Amino acid sequence: MTLKPHQRTIWNPWFLLLCSLFLCLLWYFLGLFSTDTIYPDSLSYAAAADGLWQHARGHDTRPIGMAFIHGIPFLWSNQLYANAWLINVLSWLVCQWFLFRLLRRRLSNQWAFWLTLGTNTLVGLISSMPHLLSELPFMALMMAAWDQFDLYDRKKDHRYLAVSLVLILFSMLVRPGMQFFGFLFLLCHLPVLWKSRSKRIFWPVYGVLLLIAGQFAGMKHQFGNARISYVDVITFYNYVGSKAVCLEKGQPYQQLHNPRADYFYTLTYTDRVVVAKADFYTQLKQHPQLLLEAFLLNIFENSTTGSIVVSDSALGKQHAWVHTLAQIQNVVFSVVGFFLALFIVIKELFHKPWNPAFWMALWVLYTLLSSGISSDQGDRMHLVCYLVIVVLVRLKNTLNQDFVAS
Repeated sequence: MTLKPHQRTIWNPWFLLLCSLFLCLLWYFLGLFSTDTIYPDSLSYAAAADGLWQHARGHDTRPIGMAFIHGIPFLWSNQLYANAWLINVLSWLVCQWFLFRLLRRRLSNQWAFWLTLGTNTLVGLISSMPHLLSELPFMALMMAAWDQFDLYDRKKDHRYLAVSLVLILFSMLVRPGMQFFGFLFLLCHLPVLWKSRSKRIFWPVYGVLLLIAGQFAGMKHQFGNARISYVDVITFYNYVGSKAVCLEKGQPYQQLHNPRADYFYTLTYTDRVVVAKADFYTQLKQHPQLLLEAFLLNIFENSTTGSIVVSDSALGKQHAWVHTLAQIQNVVFSVVGFFLALFIVIKELFHKPWNPAFWMALWVLYTLLSSGISSDQGDRMHLVCYLVIVVLVRLKNTLNQDFVAS
């Protein structure tokens, strides 16, 4: 096999993956990975995987995309939690591979290598490897999608656009909160898709759209509402609505001791949608400022707290600095990511909209702001943006040069 020029040096992606594996192994021996804790979200992901693979049915909050990915170990084992390692490590290596590719197009191989390898110090991300969660598989999909969209922008080859569309649309079935961004991305590229609608390269896009339609139809058949998931109904009612009520009454908000949530879970799925919508419109009419305050407080909490997973690890219990490091990383990436993404979106909107920098920045803003519907999540809501923010830091310098040159 003939190596490409960038593969003939030590600064190549294969050596990068080996170094990443070594650093993950080092974190393992240091005790960063907690394997004796199973989180509530992990239980729901396991239930969704079991339902899809063993009983061919859906789940109320976890769409079929994540259920399929975490259910792959059913092909050889019934131990989903034990095999979460495999899914997450492979996902992380995919993230490393595509981050290196994105950076290598804008930096030297050496700089791209060290910057990518440096992301193995993001303890909030690395610590999630043994857990049956969605962060790393979702990140792998998004990093691959942005890499392909970047190639499409450079080469104008519709094959790359087709792959990026497939990955971004499929990510909606991994994290349902992506549905608004996913449909916006599809809508903006609909003219290209329509002009080339007969080309075979876009058939996988139609396949994913059929899969999404199947998710909506399956939810309607099984639970009563045509929607991608009920998770948004639950989180908005229990986290934003409940916190707004607590602010009105001057009471502290407690996620685990929430009478509204206890009542909410006694309702049928269709009634939950009705009650949640009615509650939202009532609060929006009576005290919209408290609803906004609750939403902003959630964003603030998710931007300034550390990693729950890191705190539960052996290393985190022995050394407080590990949790502090995760917290500092969350604050830095959240603050820098927000203002950097906002700057790029505004600048590119009037200069060269719809390019990779614009879309990546818009996705970062979307992810950070949409975390306001969820509370007490630590860094889980924002860490999926970390690697893209690394790319945006470099893109900002490139955009400045292009803007001055033009």
